[in-house]
Amino acid sequence: MSGLLPAFDPYPFVLLNLMLSFQTAIFTPIILLGQNHQSEGVNQSIQNDLECDLRTEHELKEIKVMLERLMKELGL
Repeated sequence: MSGLLPAFDPYPFVLLNLMLSFQTAIFTPIILLGQNHQSEGVNQSIQNDLECDLRTEHELKEIKVMLERLMKELGL
């Protein structure tokens, strides 16, 4: 039966290759935009973590000073 009907897309699969090329051309910019958007969120998260770490460091320094003052008052 296959000898009676011509092949829809002969050996090099030209039509399939063309369809995949179009799909790549359409979806590549969409994927890149999504990655850029995601990286902006990651950058904001990193900035928030840095601010939190700096506040924590400042508070720990204040606690250390308070403990040293208390120990000095108690004579330890």
